[in-house]
Amino acid sequence: MSEVVITYEKLFEILRLEKQREELQPLDKQFYAHVLHYINQKKEVFDQAVDESNIFVGGEREKNRILLENIKRILKELYDRREKKIIDMAINESRTGAKLANTENMLDSEKELYESITTQLALKRKEVLWRLLNGMLPIGTQELSEEQKQRSETRKNTEDEELLEETTTSSQESNTTSQEPEIKEKTPPFKPQDLKTDAILDEEGLRIQLIEEVDQIVGPDLQIYGPFEKNTVTAVPKELANALIKTGKAKRAES
Repeated sequence: MSEVVITYEKLFEILRLEKQREELQPLDKQFYAHVLHYINQKKEVFDQAVDESNIFVGGEREKNRILLENIKRILKELYDRREKKIIDMAINESRTGAKLANTENMLDSEKELYESITTQLALKRKEVLWRLLNGMLPIGTQELSEEQKQRSETRKNTEDEELLEETTTSSQESNTTSQEPEIKEKTPPFKPQDLKTDAILDEEGLRIQLIEEVDQIVGPDLQIYGPFEKNTVTAVPKELANALIKTGKAKRAES
């Protein structure tokens, strides 16, 4: 690999490419080390120009001061843009479950950041979204007290009664203004496509036997499984299998 030579023009060009292109741009693995060496060289020149009474020395010192400030601005914007791209890739992997990101252009510190974010996002989706979609309280969420449940139920009943009264009044007014029946186009029920009934699973999967009928259910990978009939033997993700077993809807399948 050719020796990396950092100049102000080189840094400006690196930032320009990072701004213009959507994908993360390649950098030398020792990019930060080369940049730090370049900055230290400029600082040394700046520190040596101490005779500000000399118009030439003072002018050179001011020029280097401005140059150092511009270099820092370039580095900050470069870091911010690369950081945003890495975060976007991590979010995409968390939501799709597919490892589509190309990490070859990441520096070692950037790979650590990417892996840390994807791990935390995947963990929180399971602890919050997956549990919520499967009728379980997200981890870290406090259960409602009996008093809170009672107040909520009372408020819901009151709102239902008010809505029913408004609907009845509106219907009566509509009947007095027009006797022609309103024709409403029926929307066909939504039917999810390609529902999983027996997934191809890795070592995290588990085979179970359904003790009762189970409707469609969302797995930890946010895919839909089922519906399943009673006594069906199938393979599902381990976390989903344990949830079904714990709620008495399934048992481990005999091998």
